[in-house]
Amino acid sequence: MDKIEFRKAALKKRRLIVDKDSKSIIIQQRLIELCKDYKHIGVYINMKDEVRTNIFIEKMLKYGNHVYIPTTLETTMNFHEFHSFDELKVGKYGILESEGRVQNQLECLVIPLVAFDNQKNRLGMGKGYYDRFIKAHGDCTLIGIAFEEQHYNEIPVGEHDQRLDFVITENKVY
Repeated sequence: MDKIEFRKAALKKRRLIVDKDSKSIIIQQRLIELCKDYKHIGVYINMKDEVRTNIFIEKMLKYGNHVYIPTTLETTMNFHEFHSFDELKVGKYGILESEGRVQNQLECLVIPLVAFDNQKNRLGMGKGYYDRFIKAHGDCTLIGIAFEEQHYNEIPVGEHDQRLDFVITENKVY
């Protein structure tokens, strides 16, 4: 199966996952433990079917860490400092974005995904924003967060795809 068909099937499977809120709480608790010592953290604001990130973001801000969220441009993205959910505006693709100062030199980057495999390869939405960002600014720890149902033995991988350092699910840390 090619990447496009695999992505469609994986997205359909992700939509059907039950208990996303309770599973997200467990994933975020593991993520907090893994990231608490990083001072500059990039993280996404979740869309409907993705692992929630709100508890993680609030806890990192409470600990005094700097949190940055992505803003997409035509073919690239930047990370903007985040202080409050009240400051968010709807940007490209309906994703909530911040207008805080840009910081692309991150210590840790928390990445959404559609699917991942045993080698910590990540299948995203197919636009390549994260892969291009990582290639340009990727001297940081790359952490994918996903539901266990998004784990596959093997996924289709392209030459530009970036491998993750960790993937956290509600069941384990890969």
